[in-house]
Amino acid sequence: MAQNFNALDNLKNTSETVVTDEMFALIAGVDIDSDDKEFNEIKKIIDNLKELRIYANR
Repeated sequence: MAQNFNALDNLKNTSETVVTDEMFALIAGVDIDSDDKEFNEIKKIIDNLKELRIYANR
């Protein structure tokens, strides 16, 4: 379930890092052959991400 964190944008001492769908598309385009089952599962998840927002409190 997606949550709305827009209120965090205006908090003092809070920084935000955003990874956009363009960056995920760039990562998805990297052709990596791997026999590692766990890596391949994570790659499938990354290939479908649209946006990632990371908030940090200082």
